[in-house]
Amino acid sequence: MRFQTTRELLDKTRQFHIEASEYLRRLSQAKDQKRVMMLLDYLARHEQKLAENVEHFEEDARPSLLNAWFDEAPEISLEEALESLKLHDGLDMEDVIRLGMHLGDYLIWAFEYLAEQAESEEVRDAFTNLAGMAQADKRILVRDSNMLQDF
Repeated sequence: MRFQTTRELLDKTRQFHIEASEYLRRLSQAKDQKRVMMLLDYLARHEQKLAENVEHFEEDARPSLLNAWFDEAPEISLEEALESLKLHDGLDMEDVIRLGMHLGDYLIWAFEYLAEQAESEEVRDAFTNLAGMAQADKRILVRDSNMLQDF
């Protein structure tokens, strides 16, 4: 953890989603199970959309929000998020769902931590909102994954 601005943290969040999308696409290409491949493709597209959402959020944010400093900010990296997740080569639907949930949980943790550390209400509200959006995305993931399993 080190000093970072909100802008840097949003850039890292966007990069996290881009790297997650690329990672999921690589996993998808290596799979021969149709449903697993479809779910990985869905997650990859979803991560790409989240990266675009973060970019739009940053474009619309006030300079006072973007320039706010954090003394101790998490790194927000895909590598760190995947460290604690034990994946094996033969991923099944449950593994892919667990992966998607884990990525969401990692960002929720980071956003909630940043909201707690924020020195201004504006910054606290922004990261609280980002955590809420990540929680909503997790619920959508569960719903859509269950629909695909039933397909």
